Amino acid sequence: MKKGRKITALLLALAAAGAMTAGFVACEGEDPDSGKQEQTTIAEKLKEGGAIVFTDGRASIDLTQYVKANGNAFRATSSNPKVATVALSGSTLTVTAAGEGSSVIMVVCGEVRLTFSVTVPKSFYTVTLDGEPVSPAEGGMWQAGASYTLPEAKTPADPNFEFKGWNVNGETKQAGETVTVNKNLTITALFERKAAHEVNGHAQSVSLSVGKSVAVETADYIAAYGREVRAVAEGNEFITVDVQNGIVTLTGVATGDATLTLSTEGVTVSIEIHVLSAEMPTFANVSIDIDLFTANSGSIAFAPTESEGHTYGYVYSLNTQDEKASITGNELTYDLGADYELENESDTVSLIVEAAVTVDGNSAGSVNFTVTVKIKDSTPAAPVFADATEMIDPFSEEESENSYTLELKSEDEHFTYVYKIGGIALSGQKKYTAEADETVEVIYTYKGNPQKRGSASFAVRVTFDRSHFPALKEESKTVSVDLASVKDGVYILDLFANFSNTGNIASYSVNGAVHTDGIVYSISNAGGEYGETSTAVTFTVIADIKNGLGEPLSYTYTVNVTDTTAFRMQNGGFEDGLNGWTGATGSLSSDGSYWGQYSSNNDGQYYVGVDGGTETLVSPSFVVGGSGWITFKFGSARPIEGNTPRNVHLEFYEKKSEGGGYGY
Repeated sequence: MKKGRKITALLLALAAAGAMTAGFVACEGEDPDSGKQEQTTIAEKLKEGGAIVFTDGRASIDLTQYVKANGNAFRATSSNPKVATVALSGSTLTVTAAGEGSSVIMVVCGEVRLTFSVTVPKSFYTVTLDGEPVSPAEGGMWQAGASYTLPEAKTPADPNFEFKGWNVNGETKQAGETVTVNKNLTITALFERKAAHEVNGHAQSVSLSVGKSVAVETADYIAAYGREVRAVAEGNEFITVDVQNGIVTLTGVATGDATLTLSTEGVTVSIEIHVLSAEMPTFANVSIDIDLFTANSGSIAFAPTESEGHTYGYVYSLNTQDEKASITGNELTYDLGADYELENESDTVSLIVEAAVTVDGNSAGSVNFTVTVKIKDSTPAAPVFADATEMIDPFSEEESENSYTLELKSEDEHFTYVYKIGGIALSGQKKYTAEADETVEVIYTYKGNPQKRGSASFAVRVTFDRSHFPALKEESKTVSVDLASVKDGVYILDLFANFSNTGNIASYSVNGAVHTDGIVYSISNAGGEYGETSTAVTFTVIADIKNGLGEPLSYTYTVNVTDTTAFRMQNGGFEDGLNGWTGATGSLSSDGSYWGQYSSNNDGQYYVGVDGGTETLVSPSFVVGGSGWITFKFGSARPIEGNTPRNVHLEFYEKKSEGGGYGY
């Protein structure tokens, strides 16, 4: 077995109770139940054992590389089970690291003996990141062989530096790499000063007049990241140079051209300096105002301020890349296109325009100025139309209450309007006199921009105030009437009392007969068609609502009619005085009291009073019919003095014949 690194990972395994652990596997030809080993051929050693190298805390060894067993059994032991344990499966030996230290693994097969050395180093280590200890996810220290992923790049405190990687025990690695914890790890961030580079790469030129000064910021040309930038002029008879805190101040001495060189580590920028006898023209920063309500583009013409007595020429170009901007001659146009939408209440775009200047036919350099594009949208907010909901009383005598007029506004300060229903334009108003539910479409045009228009819609819902509509009180009516119990044997019906708001009914029909007014119907037995058996009389009543508003109202009125007059006593309640009664000796009275203080308790208008003696009253004759039951209401007067009661007797006689007397 080749030698290599010692252990690379530690895995704790089961430790035996004694000083040695062993594994045993039977060879071919062995009877495991006999306890004996039949050995047909002596085992042969192929090579010596060596040092065991662990992977993830254990190592597997194919013993057939070391011993030709020839049917003999393999046995294995560890001299120190607290350091390493052994296990056999067939001819495979598995050694598991259990703790720090050294052990000797012995393998025996027949008379062949092999030894393997095992060294388990320290099991746990520390990881320190920029001086701060880092713990694994489960806390504590790192187990040997564990993996640690280096964190993301660290932001340096000094913006002139940049992160270059992690120093792991003297080796540089990058964020996201994984390292194996097989010893104490010290990890520190590596920073380097950023490399200087040129900022403005195109040809540079600066113009100034004699006696005038111009300040040049080195940061506009070189990103130095804290390094010193040196400024040297060639042709210093034309200019003087002063450098303070990254600002180069150039002062014109005489008319002519010079070169200013800015340099730092590895970066050099040359700037052409033109000292003119006349001052360079000045350009004011200007702006373009674009209101999307009226236009999607705008332009500005450049008008520099020039020194008198000199001829100037200009070539304009854009230093800012913007596809919406274009320059023609001395005019810049900014076109947003038809589909532009504001991101905020107003948007602002800054453009740098460069003017290449010639003075008296000589190139004088260039001048930069800013054009600011201010974009807004003053489009008035789209009008909002509320649904029109109105309730009208169709039975009102006043026309204003019997209709609803929808007022249509033709215009306001921002818009003009066209109203349509079903594609047909409306005039200034629309009048509704019946229930309606319509959708009105509105086309509105912006006064400030007649080409700009929009549309909206609203609903018109006109409903009736139904509190005055006629209605049925009951869907149908059924009554039972005995003509013998009604006055004069005639039952009076008001067929129209079942309607409410009858003033708004145009006409009625009863069983097909039309009536314009409410009428009263009566039922009597003039034709003799009613008797003690009930007969149903049905009326179908229909009411038409005024103005044709709504469906007619209809119900049935059923009267179950009987007439038991033939079986009733004539004037049984004395309401016709003593008519029909005979033998009376008392008095008939309708007074409600006697002696002015005692109530008569009479039922009806009249009663018969007897002051003394015996009174006999004989009723008119009558027919007993129906069930045969006879009912009669009567009362007695007060007792005689001494509280002797007065008796009342009621007797019935069957009439035998006229003049033939009576019998019980």
